[in-house]
Order: sequence, then C-alpha cells, then structure tokens
Amino acid sequence: MKSIQLLFFIFFLILAKVAFAGYCDTEECIYNPNPNPDDFVLPMPNNLQMVFKKVIVEGREFWGNEQRVVKVGDISGSAGEESMFEGIRRLPISGSFYDWNDENWFYLLGKYEVSIGQYVAVMGNGNRDKGLIYLYEQVSDPKLISRLKKAVSKNKERKIRQLFALPLTAISWFEHQNFIHVYNNWCYQNTDCFERLPRLPKCLNNSAQCQEKENLPGFFRLPTELEWEYAARGGAKSLSEKNSSGQTLFEQDLPFERSDADKYAILQEDNPTLIGRKQTTYGFYDLFGNVQELTANLFAAEGIQGKVGALTVRGGSYYNTPQNIRSSMRKELDIYQYHDGSQEMRETRSQTTGMRLVIGSLVIRNSRYREDIKEEFESYQIDVQPSTVVGLSKGNALVQGNSNLQNAQTIISGIKTDNKQLKRQLEKLQRELRKAETKTQEYMNDACYRVVSNTVLYAKTAGRNYTHAIPRKELIDSLKQLSSSSQRSQRIHAVEKQYQDLVTAFEDNFLRYQDSVMELKGYPSDIVSQSIDENITQSSHDSAKIMYLRLLKQHLVRGSFSDWQKDVEDLSVKVFQ
Repeated sequence: MKSIQLLFFIFFLILAKVAFAGYCDTEECIYNPNPNPDDFVLPMPNNLQMVFKKVIVEGREFWGNEQRVVKVGDISGSAGEESMFEGIRRLPISGSFYDWNDENWFYLLGKYEVSIGQYVAVMGNGNRDKGLIYLYEQVSDPKLISRLKKAVSKNKERKIRQLFALPLTAISWFEHQNFIHVYNNWCYQNTDCFERLPRLPKCLNNSAQCQEKENLPGFFRLPTELEWEYAARGGAKSLSEKNSSGQTLFEQDLPFERSDADKYAILQEDNPTLIGRKQTTYGFYDLFGNVQELTANLFAAEGIQGKVGALTVRGGSYYNTPQNIRSSMRKELDIYQYHDGSQEMRETRSQTTGMRLVIGSLVIRNSRYREDIKEEFESYQIDVQPSTVVGLSKGNALVQGNSNLQNAQTIISGIKTDNKQLKRQLEKLQRELRKAETKTQEYMNDACYRVVSNTVLYAKTAGRNYTHAIPRKELIDSLKQLSSSSQRSQRIHAVEKQYQDLVTAFEDNFLRYQDSVMELKGYPSDIVSQSIDENITQSSHDSAKIMYLRLLKQHLVRGSFSDWQKDVEDLSVKVFQ
C-alpha cells in the first residue's frame, strides 16, 4: 500500500513540475513574467512589450577611465582546452547613452531572450494569424509548428500563450536580423515607441544646452560579446564587490555558485522552456542556459583578433551542464549547413540558439560632439589607453616598453634643477611614468599568464596526439604481418592516414610549444614563475595540466628542443595511457 502511495506521490510531483514548466496564465508571461519598477519598457505590436535593463558603465568620460578597462575571458583558468578561444584580455567597456543625473554612461540590454510571441507580433504587424503563417515558413521545428497549429485550431489560448512564451529559436541568422530590422522600423513609425527610445545628448560639456537630447533615437541590434559578458558578470556592481578570497565578483566564473546552477539556468534538458522561469542574475533572466544567444561579433580565434569565422554565441543552452557553463564561454555557430538529404547548402536554423536585444546608438552625432570628445582624447591617451589592447599595440614589445619606462624614470630622477616650474613639470612627468609603468606591469602579468596557459595547452594537445598515434602504429605493424588482401591494404591505408594526421598534429603543436617557451624566456623570470604558480593554483582540478606546468618550469631553465620533445612524449604516455 505504501509503495502505491509513493508512486502516486512521485507521479504528482512529475505532473506538478510539467505544469509549472509550462505555466503561463497571463499575456505578460510572453514578454515580462517578472516585472520590476526599474524595467525600461518599449511597446510592440499587438500590445506586447520589449523589456530592457540598464547596464551602468561608470564615469562621465566618453573615451573611458581606469575602472572601465575590465578583465574578461577565462580569468580563473577553468575553460580547459577551450582557453585558447577565451584568453584573458583587458578591454574598455563603454555605454551607448549618457545619464546627466548619475553622470554615468549606460546601455540597455534585453531583460529576457526574445520570445516566439514577440516575433509573431512584429512579423505579423500585430495580426497574430499573419504572424503565425510567417513563423511557420521560417522556423525549422516541425514539433513546435504542430503544437501551435493544434492549439490555434482548438482556440486554446492558455496553450498558445505557453508556446508564445518560449524563446525564439530555429530561424536563420538572416531572419534574426530581419526581425530586428522590422521592429526598428515599426518603432520609428509608432509615436509612443519613438518618443521613449533613448537619445544621445547634444554635446558633452557641462553647459545646459548639452543636457538637451538629440532628435535621432537609438536603435535595436544584437549585443557585442563584451556587452554580453560585462552584463553577465554583473557590470559595475560586481567590479566593486569581492568574495571571501579577495577576488572581485566580476572575475568569478559565474554570477552564482556552480552547485546552484539549476536555480538560475535551464540546463541538461531536451527542450527550452518559458522565458524568465529561473532566478535572476543581476536583473537578467536566462543569460545562462535555455538557449545560447547570438552576438554582434563574428567568431575570431582570439576574441578580438586572429582568424575570423562565422557567428559567435554566448551563455550556453539547455543541452549544457553546470560544469561547462561560464561567463567567458564563447562558441562558433555556422551560418550555412550542408544537408545530406537534399545535398544542398542551407541557412543554419539552430534549435538551441536565440537572441537578446540591446539598444545602440551612433558613436559621433555632430561636429560639436566631436569637438568635446577630441578635447578629452589627450588625457585618455596618457591615463587609460596604454593598458588596453589598442594602446599596447601602438608601442614596442611589451617587455621592452616596460624597460624603457624604467629607464626614463631613472633619467628623470637623476635630473637636478632649482627651477620651480621645471621641477613641477618633471615631478608630474615622473608621476605619469610611474602610473604607466604600473599599468604596463599589470598587463605584462596578464599577458604572461595567458602565454603560460597556451604553452601548456600546446604541450598537452601534442601529448594527446602522440599517445593516440602509438596504438595506430602498433595496429599498422600487426596488419602488415597478416596475409595480403585488398581489404587488408585498404585497412592499412586508412590507419596509416590516421597515424600520419596524428603525427602531423603532434609536430604542429610541439612546434607551437617550442615557440611559446622561447617567448616566455623574453619575460622577466619572476613574472614567469609567478604566472606558472598562478596557473597551478587555478588548475587544482586538473592534475594533468599541473604536471605539464611543472615540466614547463624545467624547460625554461634547461635542455634543448630534442630533450623537450622526449620529455613531452614520456609525460604524455604517463598521463594519457
């Protein structure tokens, strides 16, 4: 009897979970299931809304300040082999609009992922039937289409709302852009929407006229990778707060404990669920899990440089696990796919990919605006730009640049003068040099940490290729001892190709390892040693990586290339076999 009661109880829990996952009792759940007084709301066709949250970028400076140069990427070293695509870098974040009351810049990011209902409303221009017909033509999800048609034919409004509250997926990148284009045009033609859109100030000095707004409004677009990651990490708020280890909340892997991931993200599911069903992270819903989100950037191998590929998505989807999501995670999504059935190339319509909008603006609106930011640029070049990727790329090599700063510091310190004005100028120059030296030192530490991480990754990848090649070589030798046959020859040829590919991959990665070790020898030894120790500390979960780090430390002080290769081979056999 108790067993039957237990089964009924479990069955009830399952039904309750299913009911809750699909719960959508009011129209608001399609666009704002969790309203908040500080929501920034814009109208949409069919009386729906698009809801945004303000992301603060502190300071009144147009070009930026020290607080805005943020560290992004795999800061903690938890990305493993994906760290090559998530390298640490310092980038200046900026806002699209200026708030004269708070004297801060800001941008407006979608509070939720764009829902199916919002797409239908926009593409049907408020006519639901017309929007649904358009949806059926664009979406490559037969199951969703069937459920929608069934709900509409039986006038099941609650079921329709449930389906409309799902994040929009399974449309092409071109159709995502088309939705944004159509919504922009609708908003510009709708008086209420047009008037509510944020605008740039007419100028940026302290005059009363500058507090007036331009007539030209902002526009909807996809967020950049940096805008997405800055918001996901908590923005200005998390930059000023630290955890028990002294690390800023901004630099943590996730804005929540990994063990609590199921409270904030839809993960390890077969399908996405309604927007806004989990807890918020800094005011936003579903930044992690549910569906991965498109950004405005094409996928570049090193974040903002290197080989450029297809689309970049962030946040992970319902397929991901709590162990492999993080704020720095970035994936590449193809724009076109080859379909075996039709034997043709088609636009990719990913069922795990959606979007979240941001409101953007022009960089420069008018000549007066340009003059205001021109005046600020000189101080920005001295105080902020040197610590950014752009600033460093303008000078000599990083280490040499730091050495030159130190030499200049020594020369200035040695100048003796009784001229008070000249003395003040020298003291000011000395302060600026100390500041530049400190910033360069910080960036050199980050750069060295990244080189160490990549160096070990090259060695580890080379080692994996080497150990995978060994059994194939043994298989080739075994096959050659068998009696001759065409089938045996084909098998040998196939395995030999696999073997050669692995050998080539080993050689390529080992060559990169050699080059990286030689690059590290150009850094001060204390910085290299510190970077290796930090990598070891951050890799407590990865014993193999720690072993390669210790080997790297040995190679930096002894041995030739041939010794290094044997060391990598021997260690790899120990690690991977």
